[in-house]
Amino acid sequence: MAQHSAHHTLSTKPRPRKRSDTLKPWSWFDVVSMSVALVVSSGLTALVLSNRLTTLLPEIGQVGVRIALLVVFYLFELLGLVWLAHRRELTFAQAYRLKPEPAGTATRAGTSSPETKTYPAWTTALLTVGLLIALRAVGIAYNAVTSGLGWPAPSSESMTALFGNSLYGLAGALVSVVLLAPVIEELVFRVIMQETFAKKVAPLLAIVLQALIFSVYHLSLWAALPNLLLALATGWLAARSRSIWPALILHISYNAVVVAAAFYLALT
Repeated sequence: MAQHSAHHTLSTKPRPRKRSDTLKPWSWFDVVSMSVALVVSSGLTALVLSNRLTTLLPEIGQVGVRIALLVVFYLFELLGLVWLAHRRELTFAQAYRLKPEPAGTATRAGTSSPETKTYPAWTTALLTVGLLIALRAVGIAYNAVTSGLGWPAPSSESMTALFGNSLYGLAGALVSVVLLAPVIEELVFRVIMQETFAKKVAPLLAIVLQALIFSVYHLSLWAALPNLLLALATGWLAARSRSIWPALILHISYNAVVVAAAFYLALT
């Protein structure tokens, strides 16, 4: 009798909650909530940066405030992404395809399926490098054409205008623009948004839609075309791979080249 009671006591202990291995689709709630978070955070950051008290600080102080605000903004977005993954009972790596999906795994809309032809790793790497070179070539040509037409890049949108031209500013740009921004944007636009759109429309149209929204989100008329092309390239890579890493690497590399070129010209 005592043994039966002990067995009964052990069996009634709450079992730890297990993460689901099923790759559940994203919902419109996920899209709307992250979109609102992006818009609100960007608006609040712009309001603080345009405050008169900020302009009273020395240059290094202004740069420090900008870097701190950008980091806080991206960390806020990251917390939102973590919450959405937890809400769907998936690990962060599962939810955002940071861990490659093995063949035969149930997949989500807008991603490769076991029946869909996927590229080997070396082919994906070559495609990523090729797209990076093509995007930078188009960017250089676009800059030359717009400058020749009397429509150069606005000085307010340059890296040095935001971060200054010091090594301190370069470090801030590397953290916020090269590392944090691509991670947040790829997970929001190329995972949540693109996969949700792909449940309702053709995968190619889903790529185009998220790319248009990505371009508008950056609120830069001059950079609208380069941003659109970047989003199309990363969206295509994300749709052709069981992992978000190729698109993420392309985005990080693209931003790294832009930051490196801007600070090289400013520091030399």
